[in-house]
Amino acid sequence: MQIDEGVYRASGEVMLNEPAARQATVEYLEAEDGVSYSVVVGPAQVEVSVSRQASTGFLRVVGINGVEISATASAQPRHGVASAAP
Repeated sequence: MQIDEGVYRASGEVMLNEPAARQATVEYLEAEDGVSYSVVVGPAQVEVSVSRQASTGFLRVVGINGVEISATASAQPRHGVASAAP
């Protein structure tokens, strides 16, 4: 949702407003307790890596109380209608 409106109006090119995209991403991630993250923002993409310590259930029997889980994802700006909705 953080499109650089000035660039779009001037050229029709869809680019991110990098500071606004970073701020929106960080605000969202800060609301999640216990998440470590990194955010890389460019004019065409936001890439987020997150990790969190998760407690285990059954594995506690063998002495494993927690494991670190992580994920990485990216998003690109889009505009217009991509497909028909039912």
